[in-house]
Amino acid sequence: MLLRSERAPSFNPKRWELWVFAAASGCFLTWAAMELVVPVLPASVLPDVTTAPLAALGVNAKTYIPIAIYFGLANPLAEEALWRGRALPLLAGDTSGAAIPNVVQAVLYAGFHVMPIALMFSDLWLASLVVFFAGIVFGYIALATRGLMIPWALHAGANAYLLIWFGRFVVTGHL
Repeated sequence: MLLRSERAPSFNPKRWELWVFAAASGCFLTWAAMELVVPVLPASVLPDVTTAPLAALGVNAKTYIPIAIYFGLANPLAEEALWRGRALPLLAGDTSGAAIPNVVQAVLYAGFHVMPIALMFSDLWLASLVVFFAGIVFGYIALATRGLMIPWALHAGANAYLLIWFGRFVVTGHL
């Protein structure tokens, strides 16, 4: 089993400005998708915040802060360590081409998100496709930089905006 190789991405926080730029980029790209693209989509693919089962799970204004902290920071780090730090190097092995292993890890990554997506969206196809493409981008960046810092910051930025977006419904009681 591969524990660490030269190709394996690692967490290397040497340049804080890259973290900030990547997190801001993830937040901006997610804002663009949610505020510019989502309003023009058919209603069937939009989040169903009025009947979403999140409220049944106990999500409310009081419980949202610790949930947001976890999903904004810890969860992206854990997912990047698992999918790009462990699964991608295992799939890529010692081969020079990593395109197919990157697509495979992105498919697995999207599959991993089906249940959380189902808690927020009535139709899974579009949100799953977005997560799949995010997995490809995060994987490509992890391979190109040979690190997890930039994918983690992008992932955290994207999650941060999604948490703000869904937080509007939690705070106003529309969840």
